[in-house]
Amino acid sequence: MNTAAYLGRLEAVKWLHANRTEGCTSNAMHYSARLGRFEMVKWLYLNRPESHTSEAIVRAIRSGHLRIAYWLARKYPKYSIHCYWFDIADKRLVSSSNSLEVLLFLRAVYPYVVTANFTRLLRSDYSNEKSLMHRAIVSWLDDTFPCAEEVEP
Repeated sequence: MNTAAYLGRLEAVKWLHANRTEGCTSNAMHYSARLGRFEMVKWLYLNRPESHTSEAIVRAIRSGHLRIAYWLARKYPKYSIHCYWFDIADKRLVSSSNSLEVLLFLRAVYPYVVTANFTRLLRSDYSNEKSLMHRAIVSWLDDTFPCAEEVEP
């Protein structure tokens, strides 16, 4: 079932669910969230409770699938994501084409993740970058967190 979910084969996942009991772990949800397979995520949520973890939310965010991340966050209010999952040294957070949207999402839905240290490190990493996306991120950080650059590590 994990492999069928990874491959995006919802009908195969449904068949396996109806005809077998083994083969589904939280990885099915993790793959689906990371790969942006919203219908699969919704089906797994309704039918496979063993797939419910906060890691699916993290993978959706890291992959830029914010609609899925928001839906999961609303369905899993008891699951909080941890700041260490969004370490700036791990470039997966801001390497997607919608990096600014990811940061805005984190600030709106998980504001405790966007700490002063987080913003300082992000500003440091991207202040010398030339791309329009990186300049937009630095500009947003400057406007939103003007004092964050003064925070000691």
